[in-house]
Amino acid sequence: MDISGKTVFITGSARGIGQGFAAAFAKAGAKVIGCDLGPQPETAKIVGEGYVELQGDVSTPAGAKALVDQASAIGFDILINNAGVTKDNLLMRMSEADFDSV
Repeated sequence: MDISGKTVFITGSARGIGQGFAAAFAKAGAKVIGCDLGPQPETAKIVGEGYVELQGDVSTPAGAKALVDQASAIGFDILINNAGVTKDNLLMRMSEADFDSV
């Protein structure tokens, strides 16, 4: 599949799998819009010119809508919904707040 010239919007792009997606899509010729809770200097360096960085929290409906609105204003063809957190614990020992954040 040729994705050169396409724009991909990746949530949770500051590190790990999301950063890997950003690098791979950029290498394949796509423009990358990345978002995470805070600055993404390492991702920006890896992806290079044309990387668009958004900051926000997709864990709430309002935060997710704000980021989608920002990315939509730029325009994107592909969404990689990668953002997430890990709270390693047995389900019966996990607090409701931890369960909700995951």
